[in-house]
Amino acid sequence: MRKRTSLTVLAVVLALFGLGFSAFFLSRLPRTLTIAVGPAGLETHRYVTALANSALEGRERIRFKVVTTAGAQESAQLLERSGVDLALIRSDYDLPPNGQTLIVNTRRTVVIAVPNKRTGGIQKLSDLKGKRIAVARFTDPNIPLIRKLLSVVDISESEITLIDAEPEAATEILKANRADAIVIVAPRISPVMTKTIADINKAIPGGIRLLAIEEAQAAADRILGLETIEIPVAAFGNGLPKEELKSVAVSYRIMAQRTMSDDLAGRTAKTLYDQRSRLSRQVPIAFSAEPPDGKTGARIPVHPGAMAYFDGETKTFYERYGELIFTGLWGASILGSGLAGFIAWLGRKRHGEGSKLVDEITALTASARTASAADLIGIEARGDAIVAHLARLRQNNHVSDAMVESASLALDHFRSVVEGIRG
Repeated sequence: MRKRTSLTVLAVVLALFGLGFSAFFLSRLPRTLTIAVGPAGLETHRYVTALANSALEGRERIRFKVVTTAGAQESAQLLERSGVDLALIRSDYDLPPNGQTLIVNTRRTVVIAVPNKRTGGIQKLSDLKGKRIAVARFTDPNIPLIRKLLSVVDISESEITLIDAEPEAATEILKANRADAIVIVAPRISPVMTKTIADINKAIPGGIRLLAIEEAQAAADRILGLETIEIPVAAFGNGLPKEELKSVAVSYRIMAQRTMSDDLAGRTAKTLYDQRSRLSRQVPIAFSAEPPDGKTGARIPVHPGAMAYFDGETKTFYERYGELIFTGLWGASILGSGLAGFIAWLGRKRHGEGSKLVDEITALTASARTASAADLIGIEARGDAIVAHLARLRQNNHVSDAMVESASLALDHFRSVVEGIRG
């Protein structure tokens, strides 16, 4: 009985260890996450596609399945509807309420250029009132952003003319004097921005001048998703800008659903960050990926799991589940002790039942010696019933071998007495 109890307790402990090992093993298996990005063919889409391919080739624990959308706005809506695990979202668009940032993919600086020879008195942002502005579109439309920005200096939509155009077309519009200024929204440190400004500067007789946004901080305070940025001298080549300029920027960021576990979010942020160097040759913006602003009070929420990773506070498997494992072992010990007690109690109960049968056989033997011929038939029948009952108990392991042996001796003696009386 003690051996059986020990084996039972051991089985419980091994089962708990098995569950713990299974959880650890499952946590190490590759996980595929869906990520929304679009439109197809643009730099952001090429970046995420390259990221998905690289993670697959490198046997990363986190892999990505690309879901192509019409743009950042649709990507945000997909994440809000829980249609995807991740989405590459633009910060000045309507952010999904269930989204939290894992990594800032790239920041895009707002640059306003005006021709040197016909500035028309455009020296600051408020001077754009009543002007025609060509807005270059590289990825998602930028006109909504420019409307918000101009509203900071009290310029309403009816007081300006905004022309949405591809970069080359916007340059031609400015060159043909059909616009007074051109706005570019692109990564400051990128071939795209440098080439675009160089092309505009070359196309416009007398070159261009870049406009400072002195109200940058006010714009960042009032418009969610905007942040201030400083453009250093000659950042774009050809001596442009000629002096350090204040401006604003929007960010493209990969966001996850806030219901994603901290462990998964941390592992995903690590994969995204680790892929920067590998992907930068294929897609230059990959190297612009950086940790999000995770400080308390950040206007765009950051996932706690990503914050823990970038702060170096990511927990190991044991740190995350050690207390649970210890509690499980402690509980197993209590359960094992209780189970051992129950088995011992059950054994005593079964032993008691066997003892009663032996006592009854002994009593039947004594009764047989003084019984009449008619009563002896009943006593013998009861003896047969006890034998059948004892056989069932033994078959179901409800009595020990020692008890069966004792009962057998008593039954043998009972039968010899009955046979002696009959003989």
